[in-house]
Amino acid sequence: LVDSSLKGITTTFTDDIIFELERLYTVYMGHYESALALFYEKRDSTANFRKYLKQREEMTDKSIPNLLVTPVQRVCKYELMLASIKKSVLKQAEDPNDKQLLSDAEALQKTIDALNEALVNVDRRRAAADNWDKITHLESSLQLSEPIS
Repeated sequence: LVDSSLKGITTTFTDDIIFELERLYTVYMGHYESALALFYEKRDSTANFRKYLKQREEMTDKSIPNLLVTPVQRVCKYELMLASIKKSVLKQAEDPNDKQLLSDAEALQKTIDALNEALVNVDRRRAAADNWDKITHLESSLQLSEPIS
């Protein structure tokens, strides 16, 4: 980030960047639960893995599950961070009626709204994927001769 003004921050979070964030977080969230389940499965069933985890625990205070959840927690903070920056800049402005500042604040608010919409989309897709997983699991437990359409 070269320009830390409201305008600079707004131009950093372009539509392409927000689209890419949405895409990446959708993929990540789609695999998060299975990655966590695999971690616990391997931890419980593989002695060498438990040994590695014990050694790792001595070197760092961040566990693998904590590292896996970090992106999930971080994505929610982008919107809060941008809103906080906007509020702080407007509060500290020498001239709160400065047209350029107000225009930049409005543009940043549009970026915040677009980011929020992207997060809602990620959450919606994650919920749909969870529902599909439940249907697939139910389908397999019913031992049907044909899949449910």
